Amino acid sequence: THGIGKTTLASKLPNTLFLDYEDGTHGIEVAKVDRNDIPKSFASLNATYAELTRNKQGFRNLVIDSVDKLEEILDKTACEGKPYESVFTVNDYGRTVSGFTSNFGQMLDNASKMVDSGMNIMFIAHEQSRKCEPLEGSGAYDHHELKLSKGNTKLLMQWADVVIFTAYKTFAVKDDDTKKVRAGGGKRWCFTVHTNDWEAKHRACIKLPDDCSLDKMAEILPSAIEDAVEGVS
Repeated sequence: THGIGKTTLASKLPNTLFLDYEDGTHGIEVAKVDRNDIPKSFASLNATYAELTRNKQGFRNLVIDSVDKLEEILDKTACEGKPYESVFTVNDYGRTVSGFTSNFGQMLDNASKMVDSGMNIMFIAHEQSRKCEPLEGSGAYDHHELKLSKGNTKLLMQWADVVIFTAYKTFAVKDDDTKKVRAGGGKRWCFTVHTNDWEAKHRACIKLPDDCSLDKMAEILPSAIEDAVEGVS
């Protein structure tokens, strides 16, 4: 959710370069690409990946903040000079959207080449909730997922090694005087396993708990990633 600490968590990764599309790093001391030079098209983003594949310039991690803002910018760039404002509003039986999704998938393939060369990448994303109807008819529920178009959400979920869902977790607190139980202050909490309520996952090679506090995740995430990379290599 907004303001919970996603960018701060990403900033804990060592030797990190940010592509900050929404000024999320304001007030955080990180290395970032100048706003005038930040890639705003598939071609320029792929060129950035290629450059970092050739020359990492001392960086170990690349953070895109956020991928939903990036999708919005890529959509706007793709529509320049076209008679429509968004690829998602074109009524051509999905051909334009399919082409955009294909370009997004190719972008992830190029990101994989950069990862294979020894540089990790983290996409920060906001969440959106969607009403789900279970097959057994037990009632609708809210499911939290990436704030992306449906096709790109599917691609990114399949591509990522780790998807961490971060939310405020409410705890039950018992009053010593009245003995009544009430909801206690929400703590910033991370989840790495999929449930009916949210999208999350982590591959077995990356040793992360199913859930923990955001502060704990900030401590263990960098070493968990490095241990997984060393295990693969």
